[in-house]
Amino acid sequence: MPKRILLIEDEDILRENIKEILELNDFLVHEFSNGENALKFLIHNEVDLIISDLMMPIMDGHDFLRHVKSNKSLNQVPFILLSAKIEDKDKEKSLELGADIYLTKPIKTIDLLKSIHSIL
Repeated sequence: MPKRILLIEDEDILRENIKEILELNDFLVHEFSNGENALKFLIHNEVDLIISDLMMPIMDGHDFLRHVKSNKSLNQVPFILLSAKIEDKDKEKSLELGADIYLTKPIKTIDLLKSIHSIL
């Protein structure tokens, strides 16, 4: 059975590109453009990994991460945070909040896949 990945990215083209890469590598992808809708999905669905953008409307990646990590049924799900922010303070904050991996955009396919395989 393929691993299930929840992908949250507000940029449509980037989300579609990442989804295609993941599906070509035999992952089942559930995609959303914001954290609020993704949280609604997680209430009734299990995933093996969450990949989320940091800067999004409605609910940013840090708020989404806080919600996930504060939920007993979700807090063990591995979490990769994607961001265009390259400053150390942004990475440190993300890791302190519970992200397992912080990747900066633009993301290389090989780096994304290595990160996924390292935590699954």
